[in-house]
Amino acid sequence: MTRTVLFFLSSLPLITAQAVSANDFEVSCAALNQTCLAQNQSRLESGDAAAQYWMGRYQFYHWSDFDTAYDWYQRAALQGYAPAKRALALYHLRGAGGLETNISLAFTLLIQASEQGDAKAYFLLDKLDKKSALVVLNSRS
Repeated sequence: MTRTVLFFLSSLPLITAQAVSANDFEVSCAALNQTCLAQNQSRLESGDAAAQYWMGRYQFYHWSDFDTAYDWYQRAALQGYAPAKRALALYHLRGAGGLETNISLAFTLLIQASEQGDAKAYFLLDKLDKKSALVVLNSRS
């Protein structure tokens, strides 16, 4: 099984860039590196939600700067950007960055993102809903 998976993975083409479309705009960042940040600076300054979301990801994953990442995600979410809403929901579900967990807000954000077509938010809602149902059932016994 391991060999099959490794063969499958090695046969896939290397993906060198990740792209996100928003309002006929595309943000491409090969590795979310300094060159990419410099290229997207004008987009950040103009308030582009996709660029703000990617800056949040950069701060979160590359610098572990949860507060700054939260701020960038929030800017994008306030403009209605679904992936940013999902990211904020995860913050509130986990209590990341020193936030208190807020399940109600997390569910609200995930519902909004899923209604906008964010498949990952829909998947998380489904997973959380099943988990919540198990908690309720277990608490009744």
